[in-house]
Order: sequence, then C-alpha cells, then structure tokens
Amino acid sequence: MTIKARSRECEACGNDFTEARSDSNAQWEKRQFCSIKCNNGSQHRATCIFIRLERYQVKGDGCWSWSGAKDAHGYGIISSRDGADSSPEKAHRVSYEKGVGPIPSNMLICHQCDNPECTNPAHLFLGTQKDNMMDCAEKGRINQDSLLNLRPGKAGYRGAGPIPRRNL
Repeated sequence: MTIKARSRECEACGNDFTEARSDSNAQWEKRQFCSIKCNNGSQHRATCIFIRLERYQVKGDGCWSWSGAKDAHGYGIISSRDGADSSPEKAHRVSYEKGVGPIPSNMLICHQCDNPECTNPAHLFLGTQKDNMMDCAEKGRINQDSLLNLRPGKAGYRGAGPIPRRNL
C-alpha cells in the first residue's frame, strides 16, 4: 500500500511542492516554502505579498473583486509583508503599489469606483484625507456640511476654523 504525499503551494514562488518523507506532521504544517532558496529569501518578502495578492484578485473588465479576507468595512486585507507580528495590509493599497508604485507616507489610496473590495489599480488614486472626503461629498455619500471639519483652524488644530455665516 502506498501513501500519497500531501502537497501545497510555495509562499514565495507559487510552485506546488510535496511533503518530504522525513517531515513530521508538525514540520509539514509549518512548512511554507518549496526549497531552501525560497525560504532564505531569494525572492524578497515584498515580492511574496504581490504573489499572494494575485491569488485572491478576481480580475474582470471593471472592478477586480477580492476573494480573500475582508475587514468590517468590506476592504480586502492581506497578511503583512513584515511577518506574523504585524497587522494585515489593505489589499487595495498593495495592489496600487504593485501596479503604480510606492505610496508616500500619510497618503491614502482612494477608490474612484467606490467599491471597497476593488483592487484594480486603474480604479485607485492617490490622495489626502481631504481629497477622499471631497470625492465622497461630490458623489453624495456624505453630508456636504461634513466638509466643514476639513477647514484649517488655529495652528496645530484641524477643523477648528470659524463657521461661515449662511444667508437666511
């Protein structure tokens, strides 16, 4: 009687590999890579997250939906490139990085399509919180008066400026 070896996909290169005869159950459960080369990082961790990203993207003509885990607001999330101790990253941000380039610090990645699970880089744009709120207001998703919170106030304060008088 022959026992069929278990197999899985390498986290680095995406190739299938099978369980070694010498692997215990615990070793096999922890194993993520097909070879020492992949395990030692010949493929940089940032590349690995892009490989994992594509695994969960459902690409089409319009929005690319996300088949992986999502947060409470419907945004796709993917395990971080920094290892097990760090929090997950938003899938649309990783997709923007892969398709467009690095994201400057303190910048958001906004959706033109208003679909939180979309990861199509063509539907994403770089912006500030103010840009995101202005886009949201222009599309009628928030009350226009909410934009008053974005006015500059005294030095060191946000949204603390005087309320403009309305003509009654």
